[in-house]
Amino acid sequence: MVKSPILKPYDAGRINRTVARMENALQRRGESIEALRAAVLELTQREKHRGGKLAVKDYNDGSLVFLDPSEITSAERVGRRTLVRTFDAVYPTYYPLDSVERHLLPDRFFRANRGLLVNLDHVGQMAPNGDGSYTIVLRDTSGTVMNVSRNHAKELLAAVRPQP
Repeated sequence: MVKSPILKPYDAGRINRTVARMENALQRRGESIEALRAAVLELTQREKHRGGKLAVKDYNDGSLVFLDPSEITSAERVGRRTLVRTFDAVYPTYYPLDSVERHLLPDRFFRANRGLLVNLDHVGQMAPNGDGSYTIVLRDTSGTVMNVSRNHAKELLAAVRPQP
């Protein structure tokens, strides 16, 4: 028996390693693995481009709030929490930033630094800092100011430039 639990949040690499162990066990027993391969491939493709709504807990009343990715302006790791910001609210969660990122639209969200994801549709202003990094101001009710690291600045500029 193969024992390797897959816990949420999970990533495609972990699933692939678990499936490889399962395939080896099935082969040793002489059972077919083709159906298993097809199911895993479909699952990993769906997971890779999952999108959908992100469920976060509202700590004011204990309810779950389902956020559409287009409503999210940014997600930032601060200490042990990830702050998911919308136009007019901030939702602290214990989700890892990578888990939040999997729910977001990959062509609209940009990794501004190791601990920050920004929705490019909500960037109102960008200003160079002189050291290769940038400061961005979000179009939200509080005009949130965030920093883009030097390492990610070129990617940001390429992402916001109009395509010819």
